Amino acid sequence: MTNRVETELLAQLERSGVELAIANDAARETFSVLTADGLLLVSGRDLQVLHEWRYPTSIKQRNGWGCHSIRSPDLLALMSTPDAVQMLEGEGSIRWSYDHASWAGIGSGCAWFDEAGRPFAVVPVGNGECEIVQLDSASGGVVAKNRIRLRDPAGMTPLHQGNGWIGVSESEGENAARAWWVRGNELESLHSRLEVIEADWDSEELTDVGPRGNTVLTTALLGGRLAIRSFPGLGSLRNIDIEDEEFHLGACFVGSCVVARLYRRQITVAIDFDNRLHELEVGAGWLVPAANSWLEVTRTGLRRWALK
Repeated sequence: MTNRVETELLAQLERSGVELAIANDAARETFSVLTADGLLLVSGRDLQVLHEWRYPTSIKQRNGWGCHSIRSPDLLALMSTPDAVQMLEGEGSIRWSYDHASWAGIGSGCAWFDEAGRPFAVVPVGNGECEIVQLDSASGGVVAKNRIRLRDPAGMTPLHQGNGWIGVSESEGENAARAWWVRGNELESLHSRLEVIEADWDSEELTDVGPRGNTVLTTALLGGRLAIRSFPGLGSLRNIDIEDEEFHLGACFVGSCVVARLYRRQITVAIDFDNRLHELEVGAGWLVPAANSWLEVTRTGLRRWALK
């Protein structure tokens, strides 16, 4: 371990019951923040709450929520629940509900808007199979779809890659971790196929996308090495494998470093190009990629940190 690197606290939000935070766009201008009571639209710069949705009474008591997304210009929320994908208007009413087979595991898939504002989701179709579906914004009808190999995900996360691509990563506890990249169909003809790139691994989880969109960062399933790969080729560019160290699944690019959390020592570190570790004086929350920075997410709120 080398000397500590200075950090700067850029913003913070105190809010009880935070469960998840994920960027809504490639520039990470806004985030969707899932809480015990509802969904928040949060500014990526200063973490101010821009809008809030309470769960509709018809679905409030359901458990096992997945990843959600917000189309911030017109305040539309896309929610992934155990047996439906639902679009909510800004005032909280349900525009439409796309019903699907129930998720069998503890997770509930994920839903997102691409950079063109079109809604997508990963949903089960029965018999242990799943589909990525592109949905119509007005009606919720299926515009395009593609079958994928996926079983009982414990968690799923979409990341905006740029140029229309969305990276979707899933973990199945200690059993597997996979990733796909999805791009919507411009023709939007019924039952057309989506563009899908499937990674050829089953033991790496996608954790971040490089600022230019031509690299990705993955974490080994059981906390071993980090890997930087090219996109769209997904070839290995650099492995970060530190002797006697294991990493939490959350990690991200920040400037010329990778910021990650050590599993055994429970500290956050910046890893330079020579794979040297620099301890950071920050909190112990989950790391979520932000614009040249990261969010520290805990049950009591968010903090946005940067390297000095």
